[in-house]
Amino acid sequence: MDNMFPSFLYNFWKVIFQTLQKVTLFDILRTFIPYLKNSKYKYVFVELWVVLNVLISFISVIFIHNVTSDNFQLLKLILLVYGIYRVFEINITQLNLMLFSDGIGEVRSYKRTIILLLHNYVEIVLWFTLSYLYFSSEFKNVDTKSFVEIIYISLVTMASFQSALMPGTSMGYYLVSFQTVTGLLLTLISLARFIPLLANPKSIDRDESITNRDLEEYKHLCENLMNQVKKQDDYIKRLEEREKSIIAAIKEIEQSKRLTASAKESD
Repeated sequence: MDNMFPSFLYNFWKVIFQTLQKVTLFDILRTFIPYLKNSKYKYVFVELWVVLNVLISFISVIFIHNVTSDNFQLLKLILLVYGIYRVFEINITQLNLMLFSDGIGEVRSYKRTIILLLHNYVEIVLWFTLSYLYFSSEFKNVDTKSFVEIIYISLVTMASFQSALMPGTSMGYYLVSFQTVTGLLLTLISLARFIPLLANPKSIDRDESITNRDLEEYKHLCENLMNQVKKQDDYIKRLEEREKSIIAAIKEIEQSKRLTASAKESD
């Protein structure tokens, strides 16, 4: 789209999502501790942040499943709220990176980004597992499932956009729908964006060993050949034009000789 007429809809959502990014805990920490944002260790902080939250989600799920005492209801609620916030933060970050970076979004490496995305994927599966355990009364069949089965169902919901859980209330439907949308976002937008950028392993089979670099070199070679053919065609056309000029000059000379001979005979 012409830069003179920017998309109103794009700019509208860009302002919203970049504003939401600024209120995430991750950005707040980097704002108040500039060292985490500007130093050479900023990438290390990102990795530690991701790994730490995966561990928190795993420990939280185990805690929610094994601790049934009502004395810890406040702590369970805090873990649930933090889990919801983390899913929100991951979604906002990925949308800003994929859609609203205006081509200036920088990643250290594609492989590292995919590994971090997979960690985010596992973390979200665990946070939704926690939510299903916390809101077990909102579903008809959660109480009959084992701990491993709930994790499996959460994973399947993320990966296949279908759930084996049977919501009994609107809250149950909201949770399943939210996880389905989140899975769609991470799978089709984020992972699908970076996976094609990975280098393909080299094949021993000669028919399969053509790389992108080979294709580029072949394309460049074809372009050079086409340019040479074009130059030869132009040269041939110039020769043909010169030949026509010479033939025309010869005809004029012959005609001039005939006229001269005719004049002499008349004399």
